[in-house]
Amino acid sequence: MRGLITILLVFYSFISSGQEFEIDTISYQGELDKHINLVFLSDGYTQDELTQYCKDVEVFNEALFSQEPFSNYKSYFNVFAVMVPSNESGADHPGTATDVTEPTIPVKDVDTYFDSQFDYFNIHRLLVAINYASINSVLARNFPSYDQAFVLVNSPHYGGSGGALAVSSIHSSAAEIMIHELGHSFANLSDEYYAGDSYSGESLNMTQETDPTKVKWKNWYGDNGVGIYPHCCGGNATQWYKPHENCKMRNLGRPFCSICKEGIIERIHNLVSPIVTYEPQQEEIVAGSFPIEFRVETIDPLPNTLNKKWRLNSQDIGGNINQIFFDDNMLTLESNQLILTLEDTSQYLRVNNHGAKHVEIVIWNIESLTTGAVSLNDIRSRIDIYPNPTSDRLSINLNDLKLDNAKAAVYNTAGNLVRSSLDAQNNGELHLDLSRLS
Repeated sequence: MRGLITILLVFYSFISSGQEFEIDTISYQGELDKHINLVFLSDGYTQDELTQYCKDVEVFNEALFSQEPFSNYKSYFNVFAVMVPSNESGADHPGTATDVTEPTIPVKDVDTYFDSQFDYFNIHRLLVAINYASINSVLARNFPSYDQAFVLVNSPHYGGSGGALAVSSIHSSAAEIMIHELGHSFANLSDEYYAGDSYSGESLNMTQETDPTKVKWKNWYGDNGVGIYPHCCGGNATQWYKPHENCKMRNLGRPFCSICKEGIIERIHNLVSPIVTYEPQQEEIVAGSFPIEFRVETIDPLPNTLNKKWRLNSQDIGGNINQIFFDDNMLTLESNQLILTLEDTSQYLRVNNHGAKHVEIVIWNIESLTTGAVSLNDIRSRIDIYPNPTSDRLSINLNDLKLDNAKAAVYNTAGNLVRSSLDAQNNGELHLDLSRLS
C-alpha cells in the first residue's frame, strides 16, 4: 500500500469503477510488502499489440538490472506489466513544440487509454501521460502495492519524462531513456545537463554550493571524476553546479556517477528492509529443548555487502552468518540480551550518518526461569545516531524500542570500555560526551 495512500484519499471515486487488466510477472524476487514493486502500464498498445508490450518490458528489465547499482540490488525488486489496451496505436503529436530538432513528425491525435502526448510544455521530446485520473484508477484497482509506476508508450519517436510517474517511448534508445527517467522518478535525481530554469533547484546532484568542504557530495569530491562543475550556457545556468561531467543523468549510454549511485541505493534502503523475517519470535523454550536456533532471512545485494553482527551480553559471538545455535550454558545472566545488527557496507555509500539511518536491529531478551525454561521476547527496530561523525556530543534515539534502564557504551578496538552514557534516558534518547576522546 506504500504507493496508494494519497491516491485513496484523492481519487477514491474512481476505484469502484476502475477496470481490471491482465498482469504479466516480468521478475519476481519475493513478497510484495517486502520488496520494491516496479509496475509498468501500457499506453498506445492495442489489444493485439500487448504481447509485444510485454516483450518490450522484458527488454527494459534486462537492461535495467545489467547496470550498477540496480544490478547489485536486483533481488530487492519485483517487476510487473499491467496490460492496458488502447483503441489506437501510438501517442498524440500536437505539433506545438518550439524546439524540434529531429525530422518533422505529422500532427495527429491518437485514442489511447492514458492520453500520452509529445510536445508537452512545447518541448518536443517531453512525452507525458496526462490522464492522471485513469493512471491512478488503474493502479489502485490492479496493483495498489506499487512503489514506482512507469508508463511505456508505443511510439518509435524519442521521448520521455520523469516525476512521480516515469514515461518513455519505445525509441531505439528506449532502455537508456527509461533508466534515465527512473533516475528522476525513483531517486529524485536532477538532470546533469541544464534542462531550464524551471527545473533547477537543490537536489542530490544539483547545487549552488561551490565550497568543496561544504558541497553535499564532499565525501566523493576528487574521486571517480566527482567535482563541482558548472552547468552551461550562460544566464541562470552558471549559478548551478553538478558533480560529474559524464553521468547517465547527462548522457545516455553512460554509467551513473558515484553521487547518483549512492542516491539510488539510499532510496532502496528507504523503501524496504533487508530483513525478510527472523526466528524465534516471542515464545517460551522448555527445558531440554536446547540448542535453540536463532536465524534471520535477508535480501542480499550482489555481491553481498550486508555486514551482520551477533552479540550476546555485549560480547561478539558471530559475524556475517544468518543463523547461530544457542546452548543453555551460554546464559550467564538471569536476563540476557542477544542482538543482531545489519548494515549495508557497499563501496558506493559514503553517507554521513548512514549507520543511523540504515542499521537494522533485532533484539532478543532472554530470561532464565527457575523452572529451567527460557522466555524469549524479541524486538525489531531502527535507531537514530546523530550527529555522525561527531567530535563532542553523541545522541542516540531509541525510537520505538521500549528498553528499561537502557545504556550506551563506547569500546575501543581492544574491546575496552572507554565511555558510557551518564545522562539519564530522556524521552527515549541517550547521550554520550565524547569530547575528551581522541
